[in-house]
Amino acid sequence: MGKEPCMLRAEELIIEWGSNANFWIWTTRTDSRFYSKVAHLVRVNHLDIQGKLRTNKLFANTNYAVFLVFKLATRYSGLESAKATVTDGRVYDEASCTVYLTFGREHRNRNQEVPRIREDGWMEVKMGEFNTGEGCDREVVARLMQHSDFEKSGLIVLGIEFHPLD
Repeated sequence: MGKEPCMLRAEELIIEWGSNANFWIWTTRTDSRFYSKVAHLVRVNHLDIQGKLRTNKLFANTNYAVFLVFKLATRYSGLESAKATVTDGRVYDEASCTVYLTFGREHRNRNQEVPRIREDGWMEVKMGEFNTGEGCDREVVARLMQHSDFEKSGLIVLGIEFHPLD
């Protein structure tokens, strides 16, 4: 029996300014297997999206990769790259990487992740990895940030997915 991924849907995420319709619009999409609400970025300068999950909801002693699952609107801007972190309560030095939300990168450098198109038509980009440990119950926090003075728009967030690697 294979281990299934676990998805935190957009409506379960903590999205800065997510409840303000001037910045984010919440719509229902039928082009995902979850048929759930998605968050559509209208415009912000400070992008900050967090997903929190307790390790007791996942398989014990298992390595996981964490992915932002998203699409880009026909018109988007300011979404070339962002900082991603995944912390599990045991790590004192917050490991981070640069993620690219758009295509056009010919190669991947260390601590940089590029998006890929999934079978369901959505895109995903790896935010980081962690191990659940044996019999532990910790909070894992996956966070995507891009704080700058220029405007960002056109990101459509389905959720954050936790993929077992073992």
